[in-house]
Amino acid sequence: MEKPFTIGKVGWVLQRLPPDGSRDRVVDSFWVLHEFLRTNGLLRHTLATSRETVDNEDFAIRSDHLTDEGLAVMRAGYDRWCKALDRGTSPSKTTILEKALEKVRLG
Repeated sequence: MEKPFTIGKVGWVLQRLPPDGSRDRVVDSFWVLHEFLRTNGLLRHTLATSRETVDNEDFAIRSDHLTDEGLAVMRAGYDRWCKALDRGTSPSKTTILEKALEKVRLG
């Protein structure tokens, strides 16, 4: 069995923001990601109950928070989704994650 690892952490992203970077955008992206994972049954348990819960530098999504299918989706689409966010895509646009989920579920 693979040792658990951190996939993404609010504090990590905030550290690499430029001085004019938006904390709100970072928090939004983690909230959207959490809700995508939760509504698609990809989390072992709910990690956050509101956007405000995610507005914490210690909030993280770890491999052991995810179902096997959830981890496969993250491996298939998370890095591409993050790169799209870095290019200015809205956090609410989860098309990349949706396609990764479809690919995982269809095999």
